[in-house]
Amino acid sequence: MIGSGSLNSKVLIVRDFPEFEEDRTANVWSSPSSRLLNKILQAAHIDYRKVYMTYIVHCRPSNNKIIAEDIKNCSLYLDELINVMEPKIVVTCGRRVLQYFLGNNKNVSSARGKFIPVNIGNVKNVLIFSIHHPVTMIKLPNVRKKEMFDDLNN
Repeated sequence: MIGSGSLNSKVLIVRDFPEFEEDRTANVWSSPSSRLLNKILQAAHIDYRKVYMTYIVHCRPSNNKIIAEDIKNCSLYLDELINVMEPKIVVTCGRRVLQYFLGNNKNVSSARGKFIPVNIGNVKNVLIFSIHHPVTMIKLPNVRKKEMFDDLNN
């Protein structure tokens, strides 16, 4: 699965890999966590059809965990997508995606809710905006959903 949405969007949402339901249906918005993300986007007046969502790793790992080799093998597509789209904002969902863009010393708790400018390939001054992974919001709903809602509405 590659992704879904408008390639003309200035907002790119990046997750780590497709969940079971997304992989099964080839629909990035079909899993419980992506439907939750869509609801939060709607609450922030963001239409999911006007953004593009993709993954670092485009196929679901058999053990539900990606490794560095998976990222290395699939990230070329993501890098090229960013060069083609030239997004203004990249929303990173979870620690793995945040670390892909900002390095291994970053964590979501310290980066969330902030716009961090970076250069990605030929695209200059892309703003990285980190949020908790939607799966985390399902596992820890009271805290994480409120944090994400607050972040997207500020």
